[in-house]
Amino acid sequence: MQTYTPLISIVIPVYNGTNYMRVAIDSALAQTYQNKEVIVINDGSRDGGKTLEVARSYGDRIRLIDKPNGGVATALNAGIMAMKGDFLSWLSHDDVYPPDKLEKQVTVLQGLADKNTVLFGDYTLIDSKGSEMGRVNASDIDTANILFELYARQTMHGCTLLVPKAVFDQVGLFKENLPTTQDYDLWIRTALKFPFLHVPEVLAYSRQHEEQGSRTMKHRKEVADFYMQNFAHFTPEWLNLHYPEEAVRHKYMLLLRKFAAERMWGAFGHVYLQAVSHLRFKNLRDHVCFRFKILSYVCKRSLSGVAKNMVPLSIKNLLRKNLNKQPAPGEKAEPSNLDFISIYRKNIFGSKESRSGSGSTLEQTAYIRSVLPDLFKELNIKSILDVPCGDFNWMKLLDLSGVQYTGGDIVPEIVAKNNEQYASPEREFKVINIITDELPKVDVILCRDCLVHMKFDHAMQEIQNFKNSGSTYLLATTFTDRPENEELYGIWRTLNLQKAPFNLPEPVQLIN
Repeated sequence: MQTYTPLISIVIPVYNGTNYMRVAIDSALAQTYQNKEVIVINDGSRDGGKTLEVARSYGDRIRLIDKPNGGVATALNAGIMAMKGDFLSWLSHDDVYPPDKLEKQVTVLQGLADKNTVLFGDYTLIDSKGSEMGRVNASDIDTANILFELYARQTMHGCTLLVPKAVFDQVGLFKENLPTTQDYDLWIRTALKFPFLHVPEVLAYSRQHEEQGSRTMKHRKEVADFYMQNFAHFTPEWLNLHYPEEAVRHKYMLLLRKFAAERMWGAFGHVYLQAVSHLRFKNLRDHVCFRFKILSYVCKRSLSGVAKNMVPLSIKNLLRKNLNKQPAPGEKAEPSNLDFISIYRKNIFGSKESRSGSGSTLEQTAYIRSVLPDLFKELNIKSILDVPCGDFNWMKLLDLSGVQYTGGDIVPEIVAKNNEQYASPEREFKVINIITDELPKVDVILCRDCLVHMKFDHAMQEIQNFKNSGSTYLLATTFTDRPENEELYGIWRTLNLQKAPFNLPEPVQLIN
């Protein structure tokens, strides 16, 4: 059999990239697969020529294209139009390839009858210094239902892909008016015509750092538009074709609406640090006084600022659906009172990686895992109460050396499994009801993504219980763009802890 050795074009778009680009270029040039070209696109960097200086230092080992600034989509398109290869391999200037990335993918292509297949793989998260933070396994992406996966889950990393040039000939280039969703917009258009295949190997190292465009650009409206426009792909004909069984079809329709609703009605959250002697609730129900400092954070990826008339009524109703007793016609709905034990046992949050929900996946927690260790050192944290701790999926990768950790959860199965797998002299797990049980005094209480699932009265009792513990810091979820808080009439909604009924003060530190 004749060896298949297509020319592969590695395209590296860069803007003000002197911090990481040399490592990226070196990893492209170091590929064990030889039939390749490396194209670096300088997207109008404004750093006094430093980016160009780094790129030019490689001489004729790379092809350099210097263009006016237009955004990553314009840079990628410039590379695609200049590429001589049969396949595109996109490498962000702050990411890194393992040396055999291309070799492994071409080996897979060798055995495929249809060479016009998009290949993707797993990836490892690294911090700003290059230290590994955990692997994201993409093997559970269902390539038979790739359109649903690209729309609803989005765990595919663009830099792991190997894309046939035929894709761009048939579906077009990246849309240059989309600063941050240009990749998944193109992948969805591609999935309508081309097959995708998972390669079970780490094919990229994805760097998590504060300067990333997705962390600094305001793109909520763009993401909302993405979900609104692409929802139209899931027609009755598409659903009947992919899910001929009525029960399965109904399940996926609800999942699609759930994902669309969450992403169109959420808000980007932040980490914020507040050092005060007193925090007061300014409502008639609970005039209490905190006597500890507060640290509040979130790392949910969703949206805010979307006009209500943009969201279909069926999606609004799905979010507001009460999971408990349904009201009779004309009867007022009662706020939800969630059964977290049933939610865990039935995996109602629907994540394949963590039963604690998609917010507990390694991808969703990558950035917060990179900043928490330094924050704990800065605050001299020696003891942590993590409530609810969930299945410990992401926290297990956090360096907690010298810190006494207690994880509390209301689900007995979670606590038993965590003790069996993760307990140590500095780490224990307990069954804890954070509303009613007496809590230990610690340096920091970590309460991530919990209040968003609680109705107001329970949330207020929970915070009062934190105050009663005499602990020093509170680490909790907030969504700073939400103009006002609503009661819980489903399983989740965003909360701004600076708005009623919480009315917590302005932060002194805010981390997206």
